[in-house]
Amino acid sequence: MHIKKTKVWKDFEFIWLIIKERLDPWSIFKNSEVYALYDKAELISFCTVKDWKTSVELGTVVTKKVYRGKGYAGKVIRYFLKEHPASYVTCLTDLESFYRKFGYKRVESAPYPIYQRIKFVNLFGNKYIIMKK
Repeated sequence: MHIKKTKVWKDFEFIWLIIKERLDPWSIFKNSEVYALYDKAELISFCTVKDWKTSVELGTVVTKKVYRGKGYAGKVIRYFLKEHPASYVTCLTDLESFYRKFGYKRVESAPYPIYQRIKFVNLFGNKYIIMKK
């Protein structure tokens, strides 16, 4: 297995998985950087990077359903953290313990636009939090 650094629009499979899983489409619109884990030529897992100029956020993390529960998401997150050791992640409260394993801690504020985006999304009853490493 190997990890490849690329862009969302380089492989339609990234776009398809983001849409299929109903995840944040921001990385599609911005053609975000991606760290993708492959087994030979098959995509296993990936994460996107949200570069906000003043800060970096771990974006969408996806592992294909057949490969879930085997630690593949952790591999791409650790690769992301090597390149971006100081970063944010926004997630549902249910995922807080998962991201704590990677050193993220819950914070009450973050730089623009991270804080404003989560504040807006939570107006609709969602329970997203901001974490920082």
